[in-house]
Order: sequence, then structure tokens, then C-alpha cells
Amino acid sequence: MINERQERIVKLLHESNDWKTGKAISQIMSVSDRTIRSDIDAINKYYGNGLIISSVKNGYKINPEAMSVLPQEMKSCIPQNSKERCNYILRELLTNKKEINLLNLQNEVFISGYTVDNDLKKVRKMLLPYKELKITRSKNFISLKGPEKVKRELYKDLLSEETKGNFLNLDNIISLYKDFDFRKIKEILDKILKKYNYPIEIRHYLCC
Repeated sequence: MINERQERIVKLLHESNDWKTGKAISQIMSVSDRTIRSDIDAINKYYGNGLIISSVKNGYKINPEAMSVLPQEMKSCIPQNSKERCNYILRELLTNKKEINLLNLQNEVFISGYTVDNDLKKVRKMLLPYKELKITRSKNFISLKGPEKVKRELYKDLLSEETKGNFLNLDNIISLYKDFDFRKIKEILDKILKKYNYPIEIRHYLCC
């Protein structure tokens, strides 16, 4: 197994999608350049597919071909762009946490405070159709305020967006919520919909 710091290195390089020097990575991880070299070796030995490419001149970069064959749960936990980060923030507020520490968020997804502020503006825009919900901020913490009924509505729409409106393709969602049996719920929902001939209207509010 790779350790937590090594996993963070993989996420960092995958998120940046560009070369990063050992020195730059070592500063982010608060360790020495030598430790980073050891970490890179350990990562490549663990995955056995040259996941991280090294260059004396440029430093380190993720190998996209090697990354593409990693288990889905490894890739799905990494927000790739602003839209995915916005959905990630809302998902955390709705399912895992009553509030989010923005400094911890920066470390988790390797973005700057400036990027976090921009993402929060987009999150607030996403919430406009849900007039009773709002993001509140107190220093470095944010929380989602509003009625539970409206939060459940938002959660339903977020799931619909993440499955691209296709309830037959739940692999990504299942990897995100391992303690919830989505396949069983899908089977029950399919039976109910067929029994009552009830169509579902998919809403598309959630976009950055």
C-alpha cells in the first residue's frame, strides 16, 4: 500500500496535469526533495505501470495512459475541474459534513484560496433555483443553511447530474457512496415506476 502522502502526490500531479519539480512538490508536502524521490519510486513500484513520469529537466508528471487504467474509485475521488469541485463541495455539505474548513479543502484538492473563492461564487449561483438554501461563511468555514426538504431536493438533482440522467449507469455514484446500496434502490424504483407508469423529469440546474 502507498501511504497518505504518496496518495496526495498522485492526486496533486493528476489535478495539475503538468510537470512539477521535486522541489515544488516537496514544499507542498513539507518534506525533503529526497523524500519525494523515494515516494515517487514507491508509487511506481506499487502500481507497476509507470504511473508517474520523471524528467531531470522538468520534474514529475502523471502518465495519463497509466492513470486511465487505475480503479474507478481512485479517479472518481479527484475533482478534475471547477464544475466537479463545485459538486464535490455540495456533496460534502449534504452528506458528510455540517461545515467545511476551506483551508483543509485547499489541501484536499490542491487549489489556491483564490480558486476556492471563485468556486464558491459558482456554488452560490448553482443554488439560485433553491431559494431557501444558502452558503454561509464564518472565517475559514462554510456551511449550507436551509430546510431539510430543499436539501433533499438538491441532493436528488445532484445525483441526477452525476449520473448524466441515466439511472442505468451508476458505477461512478456507487464508488462515491459505498455504504448505500444504489443498485437495490434502483431495482425498487424501476418496479414502482413500471407499476404506476410514472415518468421522471430530470432537472438540469446543477452546472457551473
